[in-house]
Amino acid sequence: MRGWVITKDNIEPNDSRNRVGARAREKSTSNALERILWRPGEKYPPDLADGPAIAFRLRDEDNEVHYEGVMGDDPDCINQSDASDFGAADTGGFICEVWRNGKWVMEVG
Repeated sequence: MRGWVITKDNIEPNDSRNRVGARAREKSTSNALERILWRPGEKYPPDLADGPAIAFRLRDEDNEVHYEGVMGDDPDCINQSDASDFGAADTGGFICEVWRNGKWVMEVG
């Protein structure tokens, strides 16, 4: 799996502003150059490809979980940083945690 996708919105769960389905690089700043260089005819944002995936969540400093989802397991934390940028811009939930070995582990924040 490449990128990330929101599967649960804890901020606006029953509202038209619900972010379920938001995908990698829709709103984040870390991939602005990629958006600038995007070529017409290519699907944007890119589809999530097959590969290892991991559960993630975005929370704020008060431990309120804003979003939950799934992302490509990325040892370089590019996906985690991108999701964190999205959360920070969207609702302020910028701490990205992933589910590893039976517990939530902060990888970006």
